[in-house]
Amino acid sequence: MVVVMLMVSGSLQAQDVKRSVDTFTGDTIWETKYGRLDDAHGCSRSNLAIVWKLIRGSHSHSEWLTYQYFDVGALRATRWMNAVSAAINIDGQIIELKEHPMSPHIEGGGDDKSEYGAFVLPDSTLQRVADAASTKIRFVGTDRVCDGTVEQNMKDRLHHLLEATR
Repeated sequence: MVVVMLMVSGSLQAQDVKRSVDTFTGDTIWETKYGRLDDAHGCSRSNLAIVWKLIRGSHSHSEWLTYQYFDVGALRATRWMNAVSAAINIDGQIIELKEHPMSPHIEGGGDDKSEYGAFVLPDSTLQRVADAASTKIRFVGTDRVCDGTVEQNMKDRLHHLLEATR
């Protein structure tokens, strides 16, 4: 994969949006810097990182919600989330998602656990999340449920991503 620096509205927004090219398909992949959930329940705010992706090209046109969950236990037992589904509540409208079958990835063991996953979104979900007054996300796993409110800087990053792809 080739990473390319990105110019948005005349200023470098590399801290907000990354653009890369899939070397196999030639499709362009845009992704935001990771964000966190405010008012998190079922997991700590710092345990869950969320990245939004947009893929465009002759082989794919898709929107993605990706996550990394990590748990480090010093004085307590660590647990996996083992996410199998997610839901996005955009201004009261709930969109249910199933984890992409090729995305789950779990690393570590013992006191350090890290898990990655991805969900394909319906078209225009990224725009709806960026413009929403309130957006919440819930990840449902076999070991735990984690949910919270999408922080404002994630919405700002989505606006930067969408502006860059116009």
